[in-house]
Amino acid sequence: MSQPQYPQPGGGAYYAPGQPQQPAGQQQQCVVMAPQQPTVVVIKNQSQSFTGHIVLACFVFWCCGGLFGLVAFILALVAGSHAGDSPETARQLGKASIGVSIAGIVVTVLVVIIVIVLYVVVFAHAASAATEIFSAMCKFSVAGNCYASKQQMTAQECESKIGTHYYHTDGYCYY
Repeated sequence: MSQPQYPQPGGGAYYAPGQPQQPAGQQQQCVVMAPQQPTVVVIKNQSQSFTGHIVLACFVFWCCGGLFGLVAFILALVAGSHAGDSPETARQLGKASIGVSIAGIVVTVLVVIIVIVLYVVVFAHAASAATEIFSAMCKFSVAGNCYASKQQMTAQECESKIGTHYYHTDGYCYY
């Protein structure tokens, strides 16, 4: 490391502290030291962590379906194994893992929406069809209940003949 230099009083030469000064009248020697350029050292962290990729892949595996989650998990593990020797390959595999995980989430959301819509449409249609069938079978509606047949008989005859599911009123047995 170089020592700082100071100008001497009354003269233009610069001397480092501790150096002998030249008496007047003698030839002076001038030492000029150029300042050094600062050196910048960039230390790049070459090993990346793919823990987030693995966690996301596990979430997709358990919540969105095994296929996408498994593929994303394998990509994240392979990316982690390439992190030290081939950082560019590791970065690309990490991006692929994230992409597969996102695709798994999107596909799951779409499937859930489609299933809900189909369920609502099919259920509404089935309920409508059941109402039509039920209405066709219902020839007599008495006290809010539907009966297919009506026969004139006493309550005792109705009970003995029909059994449990009947309604008797005004001399008629509905069943």
